[in-house]
Amino acid sequence: MPTVTVALRVSIAIPVYNKAEFTEACLYGVAENTDDDPSYEVIVIDNASTDWTKYLLHAFEGDIRVEHNDENKGFARANNQAAAMASGDYLLFLNNDTVPQPGWLREMVGLADSDPSIGIVGSKLLYPETGKIQHAGIELINGVPDHIHREAAADDLRVNAVRDFDMVTGACMLVRRGLFAELQGFDEDFLNGVEDVDLCLRAREKGWRVVYCPTSVVERHEGSSEGRYDHVCENLQRFVDRWEGRFDAEGRLMVGDKEALPATRKMRGVIPEPMAVESRPFRGNWEGAFLVYSSLSTVNRELVLALLRSEKFELGLLQAEPGEPAEVAITSRLYPVAERLDKALDGEVDFHLRHHWPPDFSRPPAGKLILVQPWEFGRIPSEWVEPIQQNVDQVWAYTSYVRDCYIASGIDPNLVEVVRLGVDPERFQPGLSGLHLPTEKTFKFLFVGGTLERKGIDCLLKAYREVFTPEDDVCLVIKDMGTRTFYENQTAGEQIRTLQNDPDCADILYLTEDLPEADIPSLYSACDCLVHPYRGEGFGLPVAEAMACGLPVVVTAGGACDDFCNEDTAYLVSARRVPVRFPDEMKLAGDPWVLEPNPDELKARLRTVFERREEAQQRGKAAAEHIAAHFTWQDAAEDARAALTKLRQATSSTTKPVVAPALQIGAMQQLASPVQAPSVEITLVVLGDVAEETIDEVMAGLGDGVVRFDLRDGADAALSLGGQLEALRQRMEGKYLVCIGQGQTIDAEGIAQLIEHLRLQNNIAAVQPSLLGEAKGVGLVELEIAEGGVIAFRGQALETIGGFDHSFHSPAVLCEATRQLGRHGERVVQVLECVSVGGQGPLDQVHQDELKAIYALAEGDRMRSLGDDEAALSAYRDSVAAKGDFVESIVVLSALLMESGQSVDAIEHLERLVQMDEGSFRAHNYLGLAHYQAGQIAAARSTMKKALALNSSWVETLINLAVLEWEQGEPSEAVDYLEKAAKLEPDNRDVIVNTGVMYAQSGNPAAGIALLREYLDLNPRDQGAASSLADVLIENGELQAARELAERLLAHDPQYPVAHAMLERIRGQEEQE
Repeated sequence: MPTVTVALRVSIAIPVYNKAEFTEACLYGVAENTDDDPSYEVIVIDNASTDWTKYLLHAFEGDIRVEHNDENKGFARANNQAAAMASGDYLLFLNNDTVPQPGWLREMVGLADSDPSIGIVGSKLLYPETGKIQHAGIELINGVPDHIHREAAADDLRVNAVRDFDMVTGACMLVRRGLFAELQGFDEDFLNGVEDVDLCLRAREKGWRVVYCPTSVVERHEGSSEGRYDHVCENLQRFVDRWEGRFDAEGRLMVGDKEALPATRKMRGVIPEPMAVESRPFRGNWEGAFLVYSSLSTVNRELVLALLRSEKFELGLLQAEPGEPAEVAITSRLYPVAERLDKALDGEVDFHLRHHWPPDFSRPPAGKLILVQPWEFGRIPSEWVEPIQQNVDQVWAYTSYVRDCYIASGIDPNLVEVVRLGVDPERFQPGLSGLHLPTEKTFKFLFVGGTLERKGIDCLLKAYREVFTPEDDVCLVIKDMGTRTFYENQTAGEQIRTLQNDPDCADILYLTEDLPEADIPSLYSACDCLVHPYRGEGFGLPVAEAMACGLPVVVTAGGACDDFCNEDTAYLVSARRVPVRFPDEMKLAGDPWVLEPNPDELKARLRTVFERREEAQQRGKAAAEHIAAHFTWQDAAEDARAALTKLRQATSSTTKPVVAPALQIGAMQQLASPVQAPSVEITLVVLGDVAEETIDEVMAGLGDGVVRFDLRDGADAALSLGGQLEALRQRMEGKYLVCIGQGQTIDAEGIAQLIEHLRLQNNIAAVQPSLLGEAKGVGLVELEIAEGGVIAFRGQALETIGGFDHSFHSPAVLCEATRQLGRHGERVVQVLECVSVGGQGPLDQVHQDELKAIYALAEGDRMRSLGDDEAALSAYRDSVAAKGDFVESIVVLSALLMESGQSVDAIEHLERLVQMDEGSFRAHNYLGLAHYQAGQIAAARSTMKKALALNSSWVETLINLAVLEWEQGEPSEAVDYLEKAAKLEPDNRDVIVNTGVMYAQSGNPAAGIALLREYLDLNPRDQGAASSLADVLIENGELQAARELAERLLAHDPQYPVAHAMLERIRGQEEQE
């Protein structure tokens, strides 16, 4: 390391506390991988280490400056201490669990020097074990700062461009020393966490840029510092207290009236220069009704109008029934809708949306399929599940309630997005003139909607009849809908007319004629309160419209309206869930249910609103403000834009194998309650026969924060245990899932101890106790696979692995979940001091086979990581033999067979995968690739085209077909496939590289070379792309350019094998000449 000089550019500050082995690797990494320019010094602050750290630091005397503290002062104070000692222009804060890679400091300083407005620079951090991304910038996720693109590949284009952020990690952070002094350093009130992002935000607050530098690479053993997780809750609470309300809807810090962040630099697209994904408009066709009197039609035209007000959307509108006459008057406001009717967009489109009844699940001619289909009965029809999983790329749900209906029915949660509905605040607002109504009564309750049992009209009529008399100054106005169309012969018209003629019933005004669109707001304004005691709703648009007009509303709690109604904005009527029968020919994916509103509460709410009118008006005013602020059609359009962005950015359709239906209500009694307590923290699952006194004691000891489910009595035998657990997980409201297996005994204190480890250490995903009689001690033991009878999971961690595997029929599904968690970098541990009693007894054959499959798969992965492919193949074969439907085993076995040149053997296994799910485009694509590698070109082409027919937006298949056709001498077909792929993913590495090669080999080498060079400028370590560019340059006689490329690559890495091979080829070419 260089000695300290007067004109230093950088002072590197490294706080340490124990973990001498990490500090040693860090210091050697700095010494070996840091250039002399820029000049630097190293300052180490030893926070009273008790291991051999002091001897290590003594060995580095003369190369570093060391300050020894008498106590552990923590991260913030130690770094502030180092900054006070520093003399460099820049401060570089570096954790001792990092190992810098070549050129790391030069790249950071070079970026900071390039723009005087850059105040802070962060590095790319990699996990040393996997080489995958640990840090590539920090954003606000679910209200807290978190790393984005974690676990992405290091060469992923998303993490290889310079980008502005609000926050970067302090594990390797460059800060201008003057700025650090201006900010008065790290806030020492934070204890070993969050102080780094707080510093960044304070810099951003003052107008400085915080920038991520992808070419500065550092490996880091995340979270290895002692005490790293001891103060998580306090630190996050301090962060929230300081910064809450300072971020916009996109999670960006609001800095005065300036744009939250400078535009992100993006690589230019290809074939030729398409717009970047983020900037080009969304193009799609929208199918449904638009100009008729129905709620679906209202949603379609209002959401389309809101989207068209933005320049980000190009829409073609397809009427579900072409040529359907307009019922709604076409005013100038509706011209943008009317002029687009029955005019599909030409060319490539991003999406095809369907929102009509009955639903249509068939694949559209072009674009990804979006289904918008409200449902009100707890579970969707069984016949919907398979076509949704096979054909639908995204489901839009009006509300969280509707989303839950789909998820509880077995639909992948990642497939379902909430796109709220809204109102037009220009049309629906307080203070409008009221519509003339033929009644002399001054107080008017209002009901708007089809008078169906589902909408609770019978509940309202009964309550109104019992609460009020003809002498009361009150009238119930009922605006029915669809009496001659979609609700014909289904309404309560006869019952309403009977009550109108009842001399003992208060006044009722029954309106059945369709009102002009302009009169609907006036109807609300003519009344004093809307009542909607629904049993089932998808959203409840009349409720939101009435609220927007300033009306207090009386509405059922526990359903769709919960998204926009609460005790401050509405009069809620509690309800319980009750089963509902459907015709035998209509099967649902589980037991359907509706809400049954409490009749006594409904009557009390009517009386309250009628008698305490000033209070009701105030609640109506709060409701109007809430709707105007959060539930306009423009808010809905923003939800739609976010959902479409997510769909566009996805590398594929989310089609998955058919998921088993959710648990039946008979097996999950807790689901019958109207609303689970918001304080629920733990979901307790009992598997098999467990002593009832054990469960009673646990439930009593844990208190109200736990909810129990039994998977031992009344469960549907046709549903796998994995399917039951997954359905339950998707419904759980708590943070933690605890499974108690057959014959196990554990007390509430033991469960609480397991949960405490999950709560305090965010990197622990699953934890199990020791079994009585095992070796005891104190502390945690790391596990690769947990096989205990009691396992506690963090719910959020289970979400990252997609939940429980439906193909498992035994408790081995819990072991498989822990294996997957470990593969995703999560910790699975055993708590030695926590003990359970009991055993599972003899395992049945299914349980034994599934465990064998899991352990064989893990052994195969281990052997493969050691480079022993033969042993890995043997283990993978054992796994598949033990469990023939184990998808991951089939996939990894096939992949290794193909890598080993045994593609014919791989075909046999992949054909089984296709048989398991004929609708899986991924399986067909993979099988096609195996056919191709085996030289079976016709079969490869046919199978890949089948994959493309199943999902025309799957870029990997388009690239595979392009390569196939190119190598078969069909350049026009190849280019056609690549052009389609480029429109979908212009930044895709394989699209860019293959396009460059094809350009070069088809008479346009200049374009190919330019494209490959541009890509390599951003991805200098991509050996495949470098080799391709070298081939093109040498083949076109540009030997000097090829030499310069090789030399530039060697500057990044002197041992770069591709660069050395390029130089050998150049020398050989020159000798031939």
